Amino acid sequence: MCLATILDIITTVFLLVTLIVLIIYTYQTYRLRQETTKQTELSQRPFVMIFDSKMLGIRYKNSGQGIALNIEIVPYEYEDYRIAFKKETILNTKEKSTFTLYPIVTKTKTGKTLASEVINFTSNQLRRFNSDIVHNLDIRYENIEQKRYQTLVKISKEGIKFVDTKEVTT
Repeated sequence: MCLATILDIITTVFLLVTLIVLIIYTYQTYRLRQETTKQTELSQRPFVMIFDSKMLGIRYKNSGQGIALNIEIVPYEYEDYRIAFKKETILNTKEKSTFTLYPIVTKTKTGKTLASEVINFTSNQLRRFNSDIVHNLDIRYENIEQKRYQTLVKISKEGIKFVDTKEVTT
């Protein structure tokens, strides 16, 4: 083998190694960009929860950094009742709401709206009556870019338990 052939082989190997390094670098940069985008979205999104104000009942709170819009709790069935809630339009960041969640209770068979007191809804009510009822709330809301989110919460006599939060892609 002559010197020129050996140098050609060495040059080809270096070019191949450089190509592999560039491919790995490009892939890692892409992953880093994806993760940075995800972290930015998480830091700017709303996060609507509920909390139990002992004197005022159950209320909304936005613990996130973004404004929550079109906040609603998906109506659900419990025994012979359909339980719904008033839809709210806006909840600012780090703001506890000035409105209390009162269930709008409708008798399933008759469609007649009843007083909200027929359902033990708050943790205090559930404890007071030693009730094993568990209310599973599906809270839906969106941010200013109209991305939709969902927070799942359980209310029982043990208190309010956060279950999950996620972006909804529908």
